[in-house]
Formats: sequence, C-alpha cells, structure tokens
Amino acid sequence: AGRKFAEVLAATKLNAPTCLVVQNVVGKLVETPEDIAANLGSQVSGSVKWEQCVQAMLDQKLDLLIELGPGKVLSGFMRRIDRRFPVCNVAEVADLEGATALIRG
Repeated sequence: AGRKFAEVLAATKLNAPTCLVVQNVVGKLVETPEDIAANLGSQVSGSVKWEQCVQAMLDQKLDLLIELGPGKVLSGFMRRIDRRFPVCNVAEVADLEGATALIRG
C-alpha cells in the first residue's frame, strides 16, 4: 500500500500549506509540500506520534482542537495529555453546532 500511495503522491502536486500542518509520523509542524508528501507516504506504515503532535500544537498556542470523523479516540488522548485544552469531536452534521460554539467562544 505504501509503494502504491507513494506513486500517487509523486504524481500529485501539493501546494504550500496556508495553515499549520502537524503530521503524526514525525510529531511536529511541517511546512513544505515535499516534506508533507514524504510524511504522508511514511504514515501508511509508520508509528503515530500523537503526544508529540499535541505538544507541537500546544506550543503554537492554538485555541481549540477539533477531531473530525467517527469516534472520540484522539479527543480522549488529548484530554489525558492536557485537560485545559478545549477539544470537540465532529462525527456528524449535528456536532457542528458544538464546534461552532467553541470557535466563537
């Protein structure tokens, strides 16, 4: 899967991000399209460095973490790392109201 995905990534033009990107295979901020593509390929079989990702986000003084998708595993991990950091999960359209309220403060 990793090799096939690497082929797709090699054929895909990525632009420089317009927001902060933290990738779980390296556990830190990534800024260049080349690094992002390489890390995406590595994420197929690499370990997840979630705690390092969270710390990188906290170091950036972010206001909120929003977990998109079913389940609340990452939100739960986040609460174990730092309970003071606001976290919400958006698993379906109805959850957007709660996320919007957190964003607006």
